[in-house]
Amino acid sequence: MGLARCSSPKNPLAHLDPVVPDKTTKVAAHLLTSPSPSSARSPRFSPSGQFLIYLSCGVMVTHNGCAQLCQIHWDTKKIDVVKDFVKRGDANTFPGIYSHSLPRRCFIDDHSILFSSPWLSSTAAMILHIPTGQISRISPPSGASATIMDVFLPPSSSSSSSSSSSSSSSSSSRAHVLLMTSDPITPPKLWLSSISPSSSALASPSVSDLTWSLVHSSPLPDIKQKLEYEVMTITPSADPVDMPFEIIFVSPSNPSSKLPLLLYPHGGPHSAFTTDYATSLVFLASLGYGVILVNYRGSLGFGSDFVDILPSRCGELDLQDCADSVKKILALGKGDPNRIAIVGGSHGGFIAGNMIGCDYGDIKFKACVMRNPVTNIAPMAYISDIPDWCFVEAGFPINTMVANPNQMKTMMDVSPMGKIDRIKTPTLFLIGEVDKRVPPSQAISMHYALLERHIPSRLVFYPKNGHGLLGPECEPDQWVNTCEWLHTYLQ
Repeated sequence: MGLARCSSPKNPLAHLDPVVPDKTTKVAAHLLTSPSPSSARSPRFSPSGQFLIYLSCGVMVTHNGCAQLCQIHWDTKKIDVVKDFVKRGDANTFPGIYSHSLPRRCFIDDHSILFSSPWLSSTAAMILHIPTGQISRISPPSGASATIMDVFLPPSSSSSSSSSSSSSSSSSSRAHVLLMTSDPITPPKLWLSSISPSSSALASPSVSDLTWSLVHSSPLPDIKQKLEYEVMTITPSADPVDMPFEIIFVSPSNPSSKLPLLLYPHGGPHSAFTTDYATSLVFLASLGYGVILVNYRGSLGFGSDFVDILPSRCGELDLQDCADSVKKILALGKGDPNRIAIVGGSHGGFIAGNMIGCDYGDIKFKACVMRNPVTNIAPMAYISDIPDWCFVEAGFPINTMVANPNQMKTMMDVSPMGKIDRIKTPTLFLIGEVDKRVPPSQAISMHYALLERHIPSRLVFYPKNGHGLLGPECEPDQWVNTCEWLHTYLQ
């Protein structure tokens, strides 16, 4: 089973006897947590070694979702849930933990940690006071998103942090915090600050008076005068309508005419777009496109209910939320209804391939770009490194991993290949040769099906590249090919 970008595999925590064995001695391993029904990841010892914290996904069947933060008392091996799953969140209410891992060094004392996690459509830096479970959000010195990069605790503090009387505000006991900030049009900056440990185990350290010093900023030219972004909340048209979602709209500033629009749903589907800087996004907006990043229902950062609503409704809710996003931008007069394209990778490619085969009234896609897309869930269930994904997202149990004919039909019907005869949109496929997550046959089969129906289609194959298409030659080339395709069919 694939582990990359997946938090749900049933992994227990174990520790080994602290001895150096000879060739004849077997090292004993002792389970700390059970692999069923939950899993554990990202273990971190407190400075004193008295506590071990970790993230747990519980009984989650989706590949990513809300996590618990748990604590093991090392002397007794007793486990406490410090922060539980959160069903709903909003701008003022903590939506839960969605980090795949905690910072390697995250403790400022034995009782408090710093970490980052999606909070709606931003990455938020937070402090968590373990004894009370209290969460405080750290206001970044700049930018819309903030990520904790490292926490350095001086050795004198580390050795005595278990004692509340040793915590003080002296400079020798203050933890040093490295923070990265950015927004969609501002490259990352690095900031340094220090924070005092709590005065006792019952009090959370204060983050309201942090003073940040800039230690590094990007040498790239300032483009804030040329580009702008806005986060918008949208009420969905499909039930449940009490579960609003968000989009991030990035575009040229003060355009002289209505913009060509790029609808850009993320992959996963249980991931998220955040207001962090992305070179590809700036590239697209700098060429004159209005880019719609959609955190459709099923995305991370909005609560566990938001994640859990999508399985069994893939190919429905995600598509409708994307259509509502385009309608919102058009209603605001920000886009040209005659120049709309869609770009997506992995599950975003699944959405793209589906949408060009559906009728959304006045929304007509003139071009489509799909990066390692899921085009047919049914056969992917037997060739992907995550076959359980195919069953879960289609709404089926994963106890057998063998689909019956009715399940195969449902998987096909919700997939782009199930709509192949209705597709008229010119489509570009960007494929990684060694992708095990969504094997190349998914795109190749759709590419030839479109050509057979006389629909313009091109397939670009990247040798030695996997699912992310992140090779140093591949990454820029794919975006050049993307823009050439868009320019051909949107002008």
